[in-house]
Amino acid sequence: MRHHVIPYHEWKKRINPQATRNDREYNAPDNWVNLTTEQLAHVLGFLYEINVSEYDKIAQRMITGQIGKEEAKRLVTVYTNSIHKRGPHSAEWSRAQSEGQQGRVRGPYSVPTWNKGLKTGPLSESHKAKLKGRTPWNKGLTSHEQIAC
Repeated sequence: MRHHVIPYHEWKKRINPQATRNDREYNAPDNWVNLTTEQLAHVLGFLYEINVSEYDKIAQRMITGQIGKEEAKRLVTVYTNSIHKRGPHSAEWSRAQSEGQQGRVRGPYSVPTWNKGLKTGPLSESHKAKLKGRTPWNKGLTSHEQIAC
């Protein structure tokens, strides 16, 4: 089987970010190699060890017959969605973030950082006294007029 020595995604990352699959340099004879299925499985295993890319691991499992094409597609979708959802963070980073959140008060009266100056709980008696006798800003307006304000 004929394969690129430097895969397209690596070529774009390391050599030419504007490269296309039809570029002459990318498709040069020195960037091609003939591999058997077993050799390709070993190469993908080495790439996974070096780059820790789940895509290489999924490809290796598919080539060796451990999973089928549909399962490989599903795993790629799951992995891609998890990257976009949480970002490509390491396990140590995730653990540190989790530890930083431990003990944090959450609930209706916890004050978010953007709301530090505003009171979020029930009004105090002194505040109620200040408001007593004032006319509300929306008194006499219909609901349609309140929305337009």
